[in-house]
Amino acid sequence: MWLLEVEWASRTYRWASAMPDGAPVEITDADGVVHRYRGGIDPSWSSTFALFSESSAPPKLSINLWFDALDNVPQRVADGDDLSAMTASLYRWAPGITYENRMAVFYGLSKTPGYGGVNEPVSVTFE
Repeated sequence: MWLLEVEWASRTYRWASAMPDGAPVEITDADGVVHRYRGGIDPSWSSTFALFSESSAPPKLSINLWFDALDNVPQRVADGDDLSAMTASLYRWAPGITYENRMAVFYGLSKTPGYGGVNEPVSVTFE
């Protein structure tokens, strides 16, 4: 299962690929804090790493992020929250693995973010 953590305007947003029953993913860390991940991501992940190659492209993650209507992305952007300042961390995880032991596979900065209305996704590529 994929776990995605996005930092935007001093806040962490979490998404996961779907659980078989469609429920959100909840993972408790060593301090007892429950991290809740909304379902519904389908990351397009690519990496063309080639050892000793001078022309390999950096890894990329392209994704549509569905924020809650309460987040009101257009209003927050108008108020100065810059979508190009988002960062993303992508992890692999399976039930039974602790929060601390999820496997990091990608970290990137927002490139070419785009958004529409309140109930529309933010489309973004992280590199």
